[in-house]
Amino acid sequence: MLIDLCRRLLQPGSKASEPPELSGDQWGRLLYLAAYHRVSPILGSFARSLNAPLHVTTLLETYYLYNRERTWLWAQEIAGITKKMTTQGLDVLVRKGGYLAYSIYPEAALREFNDLDLLIHESDRVRATALLSEMGYAQGTPAADARTVKPLARRTEVFWRLNASSLPAFIRPAANDYIHHYRVDLRFGLLEPVTGKNLPMEDWFAGAETVHGYGISARVASREHFLIDVAVHLYREAIALTSIEANKDLHLMRFLDVGVILANRDSRPDVALLGSLVEKYDLCREVYYALHFTDLLFPSIVPQELLVRLRPADVDYLDQYGEIDHATATWPMDFHTRLFDTSRSRFVQSRSELPR
Repeated sequence: MLIDLCRRLLQPGSKASEPPELSGDQWGRLLYLAAYHRVSPILGSFARSLNAPLHVTTLLETYYLYNRERTWLWAQEIAGITKKMTTQGLDVLVRKGGYLAYSIYPEAALREFNDLDLLIHESDRVRATALLSEMGYAQGTPAADARTVKPLARRTEVFWRLNASSLPAFIRPAANDYIHHYRVDLRFGLLEPVTGKNLPMEDWFAGAETVHGYGISARVASREHFLIDVAVHLYREAIALTSIEANKDLHLMRFLDVGVILANRDSRPDVALLGSLVEKYDLCREVYYALHFTDLLFPSIVPQELLVRLRPADVDYLDQYGEIDHATATWPMDFHTRLFDTSRSRFVQSRSELPR
């Protein structure tokens, strides 16, 4: 039922199937899964059509309105950060939710996100860090009171520097009732060094364009490069032990992101060009993973010629995890089962080497 309800976002003109009658416990389960998979605002936007109990409708509508306020506050923060960076001569691209919410989803309130992902040139790491520091950001983790930032342990900082193509998160406590803290993730490469692949990030900047909306004027990658970014991130999160341990590896929202990009006429990439770029960058495994499971969840959205073109000879990896951690293993259940089993990490024996 949750998948079917999310499909309304991808095919608004199609006739939605009649929601089944649910018991009180089943409505509770639906609310829990919607929150876990980060799609509650979508359901909240049409909650009154669900023929649900009043408390369910109220909760979903409240979440939608709550997220609408959050995205408005985030828009102001994004505008301030991107303006400051561009004024200082930094070329920065907005990634993932910061672009999806304001430019690709029908309205920003439908896309939940909790951080701002930016792509910068590797040579700009020091300058970008300094600018965020001037704006009150500090690298580390939020304290329990959400008012201060705990610095990273030296061991964690060194591990991050040697093994990641991004910088540790930048945190700034927020002075409002909707957001505990703002978080900015700076990335200068889409793939970690352990993959052995080195993408030419200059391609992302060379084909970038400027978009406007919600008071934001930001640079974003081309439609083809943006989809590659989203797909690579989805794959990395799905198989990394750190994500699995944190219960962040599989969210319906990420597959919905791919579907929204492909269903939106203004953001839909050129299929032939996308296929050529994926092959050029040797990313067939990563991108096919995202497209394959998006097609499994939302049939008829992903172009079939793209699936055929990018399908690797060996697809056993689709049910595996841990490759990026050099601890490859196979899930003991099928994709749908593990997607909705929120305690699936109990099946994982290996542990991430990321210092805690």
